[in-house]
Amino acid sequence: MDVRTEHTRKAIKDALAELLKEKNLENVSMSELARTAGVSRSTLYSNYANVSTVYEQLVRDFLNEVSPMDSQLRCRGCQTSEKREPYCVAVRNTEKYGGVVRQRQYLSTMFGVYGSMKGDMNALAPYLHLGVDEQSALDLVRFQITGCHALATMSEDNEPWERKKQLIDTFIAGGMRAVRNG
Repeated sequence: MDVRTEHTRKAIKDALAELLKEKNLENVSMSELARTAGVSRSTLYSNYANVSTVYEQLVRDFLNEVSPMDSQLRCRGCQTSEKREPYCVAVRNTEKYGGVVRQRQYLSTMFGVYGSMKGDMNALAPYLHLGVDEQSALDLVRFQITGCHALATMSEDNEPWERKKQLIDTFIAGGMRAVRNG
């Protein structure tokens, strides 16, 4: 991809991220996005088929900036490393992607982007190790990510996040013990 195309796509994604801080994805038109990005509609259409395609790319970009999912699904005491925050922390703290991660279609888009995760044995390994089948392991991973996401997007800034995170981690560890013993 040449530098101009890369610059144009960045401007379009940045414009959508800004628009989503104030409005819902379904209320953003291609015309409004082109205007906000400072590009013509034909330039916008030559780069993206529709607003949802731009949104999906923003979700991909966000996921590329957080720690890999498999490193945080067993997040008891996880640390930020390599300048990449764990998913829940990133969802809670992001300014750039704040409007993106708070859209109602975020989780379905994220799971679509992340794929079925069935092929990601690293993410499923802790659950597979407990003896559950692959589909159940996938369901547990989705449950964990969804719960983490909900709490991170619903918590107020003045609420004690570390305590909430510790409760989540304790709950997950207890659930894993129950599966192992069950």
